[in-house]
Amino acid sequence: MTLFEDFENQAKKLISYPIHFKLEEIPEEIIKEYFQKYPQTTWIDLYKLILQATCGWSHLIDKTMKRQVYDNLISEISSSKPLKDDSTPLVELLDNYTLFARLHIRSWKSVYGNQSSPIWKSMNRVLDRIPLDIKLFRMRWQSIAELTNQGILFIEKLDEKIVFTWINSLLDSTMDSDPPSLLPLIHHSPLYRKKYQPSYRIVYYPDFHRENEK
Repeated sequence: MTLFEDFENQAKKLISYPIHFKLEEIPEEIIKEYFQKYPQTTWIDLYKLILQATCGWSHLIDKTMKRQVYDNLISEISSSKPLKDDSTPLVELLDNYTLFARLHIRSWKSVYGNQSSPIWKSMNRVLDRIPLDIKLFRMRWQSIAELTNQGILFIEKLDEKIVFTWINSLLDSTMDSDPPSLLPLIHHSPLYRKKYQPSYRIVYYPDFHRENEK
């Protein structure tokens, strides 16, 4: 069984359970803000956050896929409905080191309509800045493991051994020097998708943070 298959199989045991958290004890400000905004986050969604924060959209780095990625961006912007309020920011910073961020398509549509060029340029800046290895990912994921071991992140209705095994499986099966493309890909949980209807792209935060402050 490959790392991806094993990881995905274990993830199925966690996909329906939101993470409980002791907000005041989370030391990382970005993670704390994330749980404040998205309290229905599952372990699957948290993994996706750390992966995107440290590795961007490295799984789409294959040049043969870039046209499809671009076409999907155009299609999603075109079909999105603008937000009726400003409850969702334009961009959310994911990591203070990489400066990778999520740009929310519906928030963009509310202000800029069907423009796509600035998003696409920024997505390509992310590609230029993707690390060659997963050292940073492992560092961030280790922090999540420590928060779990300390009981700051937990699931009340599930055996904690299942969570520990799942989290540590990535740390045990990878090395700092491994490429980002090795890491398993996974979709947002059904719970997260139903609650938050995520529609975003991974961009370079400095390209948009001033717009976020307007």
